[in-house]
Amino acid sequence: MKKRNSLPFIFLLTLCFAALACGSGAVKNSDGVYEFQPGAFRPKKFPVEIPFHSTESRLQNYYQIESIFCTGKARGSRSTGGYTFVVKGRAVKDSSNLSMGRRTFELLPLAASSSAVTGMATAYIFPQVPAGEPFEFEFTGLFDGYFDVSDFGGFLLTD
Repeated sequence: MKKRNSLPFIFLLTLCFAALACGSGAVKNSDGVYEFQPGAFRPKKFPVEIPFHSTESRLQNYYQIESIFCTGKARGSRSTGGYTFVVKGRAVKDSSNLSMGRRTFELLPLAASSSAVTGMATAYIFPQVPAGEPFEFEFTGLFDGYFDVSDFGGFLLTD
């Protein structure tokens, strides 16, 4: 008996599921975290909460990230396009005496369609904060021409 190749069927099935998910917006998973579906980053109003994941790293030793919000398209005379984001959290350990190099972490955009890192990884310097204190900082990312926002699925934070 001739063995049939099931690859075309699997590909067609994957396309059907992708079409159903496309444009469906942010979905709350079982952990209560919002995750974007492919094609979902088209907010009608800001701020909008952005899903994120962080690796076991120095970042988690010093900073507990509580939320990342997108506040809208970047503006200003020096704007290179992209979107403005606000990171909020609380210091786990005292980072007051850490050098800039030890407070520098990467935020990598993730593709919603595959959860793979896509686009430019960008390094950001986190603030010096005493243990237990809240912190907040702003950055601009997802620059025009460097990232397809229609496939944005959140950020990966790592060393």
